[in-house]
Amino acid sequence: MEEENLIKKLETEFDKCKLNLKKKIIDFKDSRKKLIITHNYNSILNKVNFSRQESLNIVNGFYDTLVKRITDELNEFDTFLSSTPIDDFSSKIEELSNDTYQHQAKKIKRESCEEFSQEFDDYESVLKRRIDIINDLKETIDLQAIYDKKLSENWSNLDLINRKIKKFKENVNYEFNEKQKDQKKDSEIKFLKEISNEKLLSSTSNELTIWDRQTLQILNQLKTGSQEISNILPLDTGGDLIAVGFMDGTIKIWNSYLKNIYKFFNAHNTKITSFALINDSEFMSGSQFGELKIWNKNLDFHSTWRSKKNAAVNSILSYNLNGLPLMVCGLECGTIVNIVTRKPISYYGDFKHTRAILCLEKLESKDYLFAGSSDNLINVWCMKSKKKIHTIRNHKEPIRFLKIFDDSSLFILTGNKLILSNFDERKLIKETYLNQDDVTCSIISNSFTIVNGTLDKKIQTIFPLTDF
Repeated sequence: MEEENLIKKLETEFDKCKLNLKKKIIDFKDSRKKLIITHNYNSILNKVNFSRQESLNIVNGFYDTLVKRITDELNEFDTFLSSTPIDDFSSKIEELSNDTYQHQAKKIKRESCEEFSQEFDDYESVLKRRIDIINDLKETIDLQAIYDKKLSENWSNLDLINRKIKKFKENVNYEFNEKQKDQKKDSEIKFLKEISNEKLLSSTSNELTIWDRQTLQILNQLKTGSQEISNILPLDTGGDLIAVGFMDGTIKIWNSYLKNIYKFFNAHNTKITSFALINDSEFMSGSQFGELKIWNKNLDFHSTWRSKKNAAVNSILSYNLNGLPLMVCGLECGTIVNIVTRKPISYYGDFKHTRAILCLEKLESKDYLFAGSSDNLINVWCMKSKKKIHTIRNHKEPIRFLKIFDDSSLFILTGNKLILSNFDERKLIKETYLNQDDVTCSIISNSFTIVNGTLDKKIQTIFPLTDF
């Protein structure tokens, strides 16, 4: 019984091998299977060509060599496939199958145990030997096995390509990555400013947009060139003249009505980090290296005042202290709010913080100055006595924007929270969480509406804060 079971098992294995071989023959004839392998090679070619297009010209020769090598491999593989006499295998397997089942060893009568054992051994050896032959044939026409074998034999070439491409991208795809970053920057709003009750101004890294506040429709757009914008400032309530600061320290005055540059000048020797409007004819600019300047529109935008700080100027504010003009500077160094009198230029005082100043607000009727910082604190200062009144605490994120609501309360905007605080009574009035997904910058307008700039070059408004 055991011998019969073993014979059946071998015969089953033989049939399984034969069916598998027939399937491989069908697969081998199937052009779609060939296309799968061809696609693998073409994918590498596409990767090489894509990298070539995004890379420096000096490596074109290197890529030509790789493309030729891969193309030769593919041509060699195509030649092998086209020259293989696959139809011969079909006839051979049928001949082998008939011969196996009709083998004389299977037909001999088994009259004794010894004779049976010998006969079984003969038939067993025939089955095993021919299963080996079947497997050899299968490996010969197994398309995936052929591909794997050739891939293994030539892996050093393919591996070289992968390593070269990886190393090359690490070194020279910097330009491609930077281009993608620039495209992302170009698609997001980086700065928002209020022009008037009717208009808003936004910018990406190289485009200005004027919006209708009520409908949020675009009224005007200006492309500013390849240099990256670092700050913006509307110079009038109509949005006709716009000061645009750039990363290289230049300032361009754009005429939005005529869509051209009205004035161009080298303002600072490094990035423009902040702007502030002083009056109808003057505005102030601050730079990354701590330089402050005032520019006069009536004097053809010539500089009329200059001061130098020891850190980047993150925010600036013009303050009138009972007729004394002061320039308030929020610095990156995280230690001071530096205050300078304008005429004559002299040091007025320092108000200390632990980290960078991100925003400033004023209440001149009470001689108050508010400074929001990346230390999550808001300090309230008396400008007249030069003393801190108190600190508004318990914020979990840096202070992004401050807006005086009335003589005793202040709107505070952090990363995802809007807060109304009574700074006289030193208590929280109300707070709410905001959905700030995809928001890149925010302001609180003079009409007490939150305006957000988004990643997809749009602006959105949140409920009037008078309903808050």
